[in-house]
Amino acid sequence: MLSAPKLLVWDIGAGVVISGVNVPGLEEIAFSGNRTVVNLQDTFFKGHLFHMYDALNGTQLCKGGFSWSPSPSHRLGAYWTHEGALRFATSFETGGHAVIEIHELQPASHPPSVAESFHVPRYDGKFSFSPASSHASFVTKTAIVILDVRDSRILLQVKSAQSSFNPPGQFSPDGRFFACGTQEPRICVWENRSTDYGPWNNLRPRLLFKGFSFSPTMSSILTWGQEGIQLLNPGNQPTFPSPDGARRRHKRHNHLVAHSTDRAIIVTGRREDRIIKILDALSGTQPRFIDTRTKIRDIRIADDAIYVASSQGLVRWELEAGERGHGVHDATSKITAIDPSAKHLALSHDCSRIAFTVGKTEVFLYDLKARRIVARHTSAGEIVDVQFSPNQDGLRLLTSAEFKHWSFGRNRKIRTLYSLMELEITEGGGFGNATTKLLKDRLLWINLFSHGYSIGSGSKEWVVDLEGNKLLWLPPGWRTKNVGDARWNGNFLALLDGYHPDPVIIQFSP
Repeated sequence: MLSAPKLLVWDIGAGVVISGVNVPGLEEIAFSGNRTVVNLQDTFFKGHLFHMYDALNGTQLCKGGFSWSPSPSHRLGAYWTHEGALRFATSFETGGHAVIEIHELQPASHPPSVAESFHVPRYDGKFSFSPASSHASFVTKTAIVILDVRDSRILLQVKSAQSSFNPPGQFSPDGRFFACGTQEPRICVWENRSTDYGPWNNLRPRLLFKGFSFSPTMSSILTWGQEGIQLLNPGNQPTFPSPDGARRRHKRHNHLVAHSTDRAIIVTGRREDRIIKILDALSGTQPRFIDTRTKIRDIRIADDAIYVASSQGLVRWELEAGERGHGVHDATSKITAIDPSAKHLALSHDCSRIAFTVGKTEVFLYDLKARRIVARHTSAGEIVDVQFSPNQDGLRLLTSAEFKHWSFGRNRKIRTLYSLMELEITEGGGFGNATTKLLKDRLLWINLFSHGYSIGSGSKEWVVDLEGNKLLWLPPGWRTKNVGDARWNGNFLALLDGYHPDPVIIQFSP
């Protein structure tokens, strides 16, 4: 026999469960005020049934609901407590316009009564309502409309040329903000300015999320999903790029990270983007942004200069003497194009060479001082990634090869094998001996550049040392899925998943 779902209320400060009660379902739960919990149950698409509980002792305060019939166009917009009663807002269409009703469910009465009713123009989309401001929203994938139900005045109207929004939107409990998720995914926030709504912020959570909700007592936003939960702050001043503009600027290419030898200066950028960000980790000054005017493929810092490489060439900025992270001189040199079709590209640690691939199997070594290609090698397998060895005396390639094999039952399957190829770089600057070693898992490639630390195969949830001791638990959103999701440089780990707004940078003690 299956046990009934149980609703638990947890005291975060004390770290204990303070109440628990068996409930008929867990379709949706929410706090209303400080001590009331509402459990919303969908009754097989015919209507909704509400259950109210005292959060401190778990006792049920009231139960009731309503049926959609005879009007199937009913939409539930919000529910909240009001002087001990439960109120909820619905919208339905009639005679070419919409009616918004505020229903009230008293603990001792059933069915709910209608406390208020408003006639407004008809709008498509999912419906939300703010009892604090008497504002209603209607959201589709391409449009948002917010109006004052008392006079039908439109306070916000946003249209997108493409499918951008994830209906419905949500009002904060105090009525100050309205938020809506986007398909990028982001959370766009607008501020209620009484006469209209103005853009406030465009939040990009670090973890992918399935849903979000405003805190019942403040304007923070909680998101949840398979990767974990996050608490976001909309900020104290407006900063809001448009959803369409954000979609164009922030593609999901992975991040790049470079640091100075003393780890004081950190430079980040997004692969195939144009902007780099320079941070002075010691001074705590505001970051500096530079438009490189080229699609970034790799970043390095060497000899107090920042190097940015692309298939169009190399650009160099000198860090200002004595101020380093406070200012950067303009580019001082640029080489001719390497090869417009270059795919994988890597700068050597001293920025004297660039390695790049053309096609699937050819790798080239370009000498920046001589300004010419000095070595070329053809791999037996497809090249997946290219990096210089930590000691700079070699080039490492991650290669893959597919082969067909017969499994039990005579079914032919395709299996992919990954290999590490090491190419020696001779004193003359060319390629010397080549060695190849099979890798059990392609994610082992990431750990080849650490000082004995390991993530990936066998330890996706943890960073471990040589003895297997667990050093750091990685939240689900930080765990590596592809070889481009992380990069070791000694004891310096950068998590580069392009879904995150910024890279996660962690330094481990030597």
